[in-house]
Amino acid sequence: MYGTILDALRKRFSAAAAKEHIGGLIRFHRIQASPQMRQAAHYCRDLLGSFGLDAEVLCYPARTDARFWGMNTFQEWECRAARLEVITPEKEARTLADYRDTPLSVIQRSVALDAEAEVVIVEDGTQPEHYEGVEVRGKFVLTDAMVGEVYRQAVVERGAVGILT
Repeated sequence: MYGTILDALRKRFSAAAAKEHIGGLIRFHRIQASPQMRQAAHYCRDLLGSFGLDAEVLCYPARTDARFWGMNTFQEWECRAARLEVITPEKEARTLADYRDTPLSVIQRSVALDAEAEVVIVEDGTQPEHYEGVEVRGKFVLTDAMVGEVYRQAVVERGAVGILT
């Protein structure tokens, strides 16, 4: 039976068409509660419609006072441009990340910021003891840990400017 189903799929499936559809979808930076996520949903709806299928996009409020499935939502978010540069020492000055080249280089729901600050490496950064002897106030924290808890510990609790990961 499996062979029959697989043969039927092979007759209807087009690898070239699938690649084209994936190419169409990935041009959208699909971050939760963002205009491009909505555009991607409309792209999928329109594509399904072109196959003769009925599809609709369901929209829900993206604001801080809305809750779904017991979770708080967040304000709709859109990044238009971002860049991270090393500026000193001058001989090592260079761009480390640019949103135009790599949209995923920006942490979701980041805030607008135009700042110059020292970068401090914090091993992990999810626990208070990780900050013992390390001053992060007014600096960026570089970590490889989960952003949510590092944000709480470094930015909210200790006044860091932001997080790099």
